[in-house]
Amino acid sequence: MKQKTIRKLLGVLLALAMVVGLVPEMGLTAYAADGDTTYMVTIPSTLTVTNSGWNDAGGINATGTLASGKKLTVTASSANSWALKSGENSVGYNLATATGTYSSSATPASWEFTELSNTAATKPMGIIVEDYSAKPAGTYTDTVTFTAAVENTGIPVESVTITNAPTEALFVNSTGTLTATVSPDSATDKTVKWSSSDPDYVSINETTGEYAIMGKKGYGSATITATAGDKTDTCTITGKVTYTSLSAGTVLHVGDTFYAGKVYFNTTPAVSFQDSNGVITLVENNGCYKFQRGSNGTMPNVTAYKIKDNTDGIYIVSGSGTSSDKFVLAVHTRPITFTVKRVGGSYSNFADGNYTVAPGTTWQQFIESGNAPACLSILSGRVWHDMDASIMDCGGTLIANVADNKRVKPGDAIIDGATYGCSDYLNYKDHD
Repeated sequence: MKQKTIRKLLGVLLALAMVVGLVPEMGLTAYAADGDTTYMVTIPSTLTVTNSGWNDAGGINATGTLASGKKLTVTASSANSWALKSGENSVGYNLATATGTYSSSATPASWEFTELSNTAATKPMGIIVEDYSAKPAGTYTDTVTFTAAVENTGIPVESVTITNAPTEALFVNSTGTLTATVSPDSATDKTVKWSSSDPDYVSINETTGEYAIMGKKGYGSATITATAGDKTDTCTITGKVTYTSLSAGTVLHVGDTFYAGKVYFNTTPAVSFQDSNGVITLVENNGCYKFQRGSNGTMPNVTAYKIKDNTDGIYIVSGSGTSSDKFVLAVHTRPITFTVKRVGGSYSNFADGNYTVAPGTTWQQFIESGNAPACLSILSGRVWHDMDASIMDCGGTLIANVADNKRVKPGDAIIDGATYGCSDYLNYKDHD
């Protein structure tokens, strides 16, 4: 008859000891050197392991008083380097504060009491044991030494103050960095952590305080909280958009945003945006202007319009944005910018300035628009600067393109980026 071999683990015992003094109940009353701290720590004297995995040890209790700025810490060390041993055989385990899975690399537990009273404060304790079903039978033991010590909690934070909160609403897609002052300056831990009440409106980096106005579900406000120690300060950051409604003639430049309810565009195929898409932003992407949804960052290809050197965005040509009267879009040609100033000569009474006109605008159109310097006029088929009476005999001074020294005529189109000068002696010439 075959003999059936049964392996049975006879016992796994964990002996516990207090390093600073052993009493039958495993309790220790100690007086700290500061004279204002008295504490008693109680731990179980032994623990019998009944199974692999978690074994509750009943916890660590502490009573007494702690001086201001003090805390009681209890740490543990193992005689067998966190192994229960029986001769040459061993079973690994972790001392822990909560249930978990055994790990050979786990950090031994420690316990911290920041408040004490006559009512025992209990911290959970147990051991997590590896699977020992294949181990030889025997009594496996280890001795754990607990060290109790009173330590400084450090200088606490008294206040935290956000120092540069925005005072006005910021456009969606804006970014910035918040800063905070922690007092006192000597606080042990001055680390500031940041959080947002609604990251879909305003996101913020927990560590750096860098924020972004998101527009994922529209534009609005979020409360930003700075936390240092147990102190907090808050501010409100509000997002806004460039347009809350669209109409024919609206020009959208790169970075401009809109949140205007459901609007339809006469693209091929037709596309529409609605509030659930979040704030819509005109962006540059792969050489095209495109509309980007704030909710998910997608950019419909049907909204792509080729970028050219003389363009600066998209404009609405016509339509009202409804399903039956969709907006018609086109690439917007960049306005002409130029400078008019006195160049040379002795007469200083001249209105220098930078000006912007629509592409193709002539000097006559510019002067007749009422947006030109009041001293400019058209005389004898040329553009002149009117002089005052004392030097009227000069007949005025001519306006010319400084780059080519050519006098301008009323019908000449204004050149983008040019500088036009007024002088009575630089010998400007007529056009060839």
